[in-house]
Amino acid sequence: MTPEESPVYSINKAAKGLRKSLLIAIKLKKAFPVAFKLATERYSISKEQTPAFYLTN
Repeated sequence: MTPEESPVYSINKAAKGLRKSLLIAIKLKKAFPVAFKLATERYSISKEQTPAFYLTN
């Protein structure tokens, strides 16, 4: 069995992928309020109607 076929290798690889996607998600979350503000202005959505409004308040 090669190292690539071992379950430990694939678990480590999956964990690395998860960690990377979590870091991306955190960066996106930091950028999200600005993007959300732009989106609400552009599409003139009332904030009370969006799920994010309930999450932030």
